[in-house]
Amino acid sequence: MKDKWMYSLTDSEVWQGDEFDTKEEAITEGRKEAIREQEEEFRNDYFSVGQIEKVFPSGVDVDNILENIAENTRADICEVGDDYLYDVTDEHSEELEEKLNEVLFTWMKKYHYEPTFYAIKNIEQIEL
Repeated sequence: MKDKWMYSLTDSEVWQGDEFDTKEEAITEGRKEAIREQEEEFRNDYFSVGQIEKVFPSGVDVDNILENIAENTRADICEVGDDYLYDVTDEHSEELEEKLNEVLFTWMKKYHYEPTFYAIKNIEQIEL
């Protein structure tokens, strides 16, 4: 998907359609479709082209995970566990987050839960 381009005839945030290897191909096809549809429903005197950018999931927030574990533990044993997991060092926290993300991303790939959508960057309006 690297360096692919798309065009959009509308101002919608959701772009749909074919992907093109070059910006020029996207412009050519976008212009053709805009001209075909201009008489029917296309009201603008421009369309947009943009470059596809892969979206990566953000991963886990280890601070929230540790806080949740500590809260659940405290709920089970009351005051005795009030300071449980509050002394985790930054180094240990970063290590845990890295390892949890490795597991998460491997799992996402294995079961096809990786994003199938993408962002559009370098958007440019093309006049007809």
